[in-house]
Amino acid sequence: MSTENSDIIYHYTSAEAAYFILSSQQIRMSSPEALNDSKELKVLSEALAEIVSRSKGEGHIRETDKRFFSYQIPPIVEADEKEHLYHIASFSKQGDSLSQWRSYSDDARGIAIGFDKHELWNYIKENNSNPLSNSIDIHECAYTLEEKSKVFKEISDSFLIDLFKWQNSLTTASPQTSHRTFESDILKVIPKMKTEAFKEEEEIRVVRKFSKNNLSTNLREEKDNQQSPSVEFKLSNGAITSFSNLKFDPSVVKRIILGPKCPIDKDSTDLKMFLESVGVEVNDDTIDKSAASYR
Repeated sequence: MSTENSDIIYHYTSAEAAYFILSSQQIRMSSPEALNDSKELKVLSEALAEIVSRSKGEGHIRETDKRFFSYQIPPIVEADEKEHLYHIASFSKQGDSLSQWRSYSDDARGIAIGFDKHELWNYIKENNSNPLSNSIDIHECAYTLEEKSKVFKEISDSFLIDLFKWQNSLTTASPQTSHRTFESDILKVIPKMKTEAFKEEEEIRVVRKFSKNNLSTNLREEKDNQQSPSVEFKLSNGAITSFSNLKFDPSVVKRIILGPKCPIDKDSTDLKMFLESVGVEVNDDTIDKSAASYR
C-alpha cells in the first residue's frame, strides 16, 4: 500500500470518531491542554535558548540575530500566552504510521482519513469563519534545530531588510511598522514548533486562534441568544478542555486507511455505501488496509 502522495494529509482517529467526523463533516479542534505533547506552544522559547547557546556548527545563526532574538522574542511569547487561546486539528503526511496507529487510533483499531491538502485548505479559508476567532492558519511543523533556525533566520532577515530600507530612505514604512510585522511573524510560527521527539509524525496542523479578552462573556451571550457556540467544552480524563469544530466538504476526502487491527473489511459493501451516502467519492484506490503487521 502506498500513501506517498504529497497532496494527501491524514487524520488518525478511532473508528467511532471517524464515523462522527465523516457523518457531520467536521473535525474537532482541540485545546493544547488536551494534546499529548506537554510542551505544546512552549517549544519556541526552548528552541531559541538552544540556538542562542550554540556559537558554531549545527543550528548556527548570526550573533547579531541571537542578541536580537534574546531580547525581542520572550516578551512577545509571554504576552501571546496570556492573550490568546489556540485550537489545533492535527494531520500527518504519513498515512500508515504504526506509532500513530497506536497513539491516536484506538491502538490501531481505528482509521486514518486522507484529505487533499490544497482542497481542504481552500475550503477552510472560505467556510470556517468563527465569530470569536482572530484567525485560522495551516502550518507544517518544524522539529529539528536546523528547521527551527531556518524559521528564525527568515524572520530576522526580513526585519533587518526592512530596517535597512528605512535607514536608506528606500521605504516610507517606519521602524514601528517593521517591528509590528516582526511580532506578527513570530506569533505565526509559535504553533508550528514541535519537540524533535515527535518528528516521525510529520505533522501538518490547522490552527485557530481566539482572543481571551471577553471570551467567556461572549460565549455566555451566544448561549443566551441560542446561537451555536464558537467554543465548546468537554470532560476528558478528569480534565475540562475547550474545543471548536473545523468544517470540511466531503469532496476533499480522498483516502480511507483502515488500521492494522481495525475490524472493518476494506471490501465491505456497507462501508462503501456509508462513504458514498455522506458525499465521499469512492473508487478503487479510496479504501485500503494498513500494511503494518501489528496485533
